[in-house]
Amino acid sequence: MTSKLNLLIAVLTFAACFVLLAMRPVPATAVHNQTNITGKIIKVTEEGELGNIRIQLKNDQRTYCLNRGANNKLSLEMLKNNLLYRQATLDFVAPWTPLDPVSKKVAVARVVISGQTYWQQPTARFVAN
Repeated sequence: MTSKLNLLIAVLTFAACFVLLAMRPVPATAVHNQTNITGKIIKVTEEGELGNIRIQLKNDQRTYCLNRGANNKLSLEMLKNNLLYRQATLDFVAPWTPLDPVSKKVAVARVVISGQTYWQQPTARFVAN
């Protein structure tokens, strides 16, 4: 009886830890915790009702997302005209979550083309306080 109770407690504890890790918020983007990748943008698409803009880089399997990009007055056609086939630097926080351990879908905080910021997430802080 006690071994079943101990097993149940262990399983519930593990499940609770998993849920807490999976549901934790992504840290705010700032100078000290961001990373970046540079590459040629080969695909720009919009994701359904959420208004997320997806970016695909050449020779990269990950998908980069401008969260709520279409809802923040970004036009898909304008993005295609200005981003496609151009070299860009994408800044992002690389969170790890048990639901996506290899980070195939990355939320972008800033898009820089030719040294100029083309798009920036409204909550991102790239200037040290």
